[in-house]
Amino acid sequence: MAEVSSLFGGKLDILVNNAGTGFVKPMALITPEEYKFIMSTNVDSTFHMSQLAYPLLKDSGGGAVVDNSSLAGILGIDNFSIYGTAKGDNHDLNIRR
Repeated sequence: MAEVSSLFGGKLDILVNNAGTGFVKPMALITPEEYKFIMSTNVDSTFHMSQLAYPLLKDSGGGAVVDNSSLAGILGIDNFSIYGTAKGDNHDLNIRR
């Protein structure tokens, strides 16, 4: 973020969180490693980038955070349960700062 800060004069107007991955299979067949991978890619990365960007967004007068999510985070879609859980987290993560 220090590099971003220096490139943009210490301010950031928008952050777009666009990471996402998943496995199309029943929840019971998702391995612990796959679960960690899905959650770290979809949730942890969004959390950490948003947290790091917050001071720069605040200094620009508020800025905006756009989280690319999925309807799988709202709807129950067969074989997308863990992906849907992760994207559901994204729906709520940056609603309240």
